[in-house]
Amino acid sequence: MLLQGLALHVMAFRQNMTVYGAQHQQPVQMVSFVNWREVLLHTDCMVSVCPLTDTMRYLVNANALSCLPQGTHLINVERG
Repeated sequence: MLLQGLALHVMAFRQNMTVYGAQHQQPVQMVSFVNWREVLLHTDCMVSVCPLTDTMRYLVNANALSCLPQGTHLINVERG
């Protein structure tokens, strides 16, 4: 896969893991599903693609941004 060739490690956060587990037996090998704080603390580049729902509305807030390492790139492609 392209990401493995670039030696990238992808972390993913999913609010409802049971939905994912019901559709797929296992996530892609290079992807690790982690808790939200772990994603924030260990990211160099974060791409947010969450739908704008009441649950997700304030997911990337001032508190979340303060957890990101200095120099982290944030790409927001959310829709609402």
